[in-house]
Amino acid sequence: MVRSVIERLLADEGYEVRTARHGDDALRLALRGSGAFDLVVTDVRMPVMDGWELGRRLRERWPRLPVLYISGYDVELTRGGPRSGQPEAFLRKPFDADELVRHVASLLQNC
Repeated sequence: MVRSVIERLLADEGYEVRTARHGDDALRLALRGSGAFDLVVTDVRMPVMDGWELGRRLRERWPRLPVLYISGYDVELTRGGPRSGQPEAFLRKPFDADELVRHVASLLQNC
């Protein structure tokens, strides 16, 4: 449900959005395509592959890819980073549409 809300909010702002059910699907989607993603928004807690692992594996191929990590648990957000020099941000659930859009725009501007 959160995935579809995020998809709708970002699409309404004019962003082209592609979604995946979990980290492994997202990784396959990125590797199968041209790699033309400008940003990844991922929940930290997902089945199959968590958001930290997804971010790490995507950055093996695209080191400067911005990642927005989302979690409902502060401890999960502090566990993973921030990593020095990486374009990333952290957003705690629940969040409102303005917070999401602000984080996305900021990450895209700073790349």
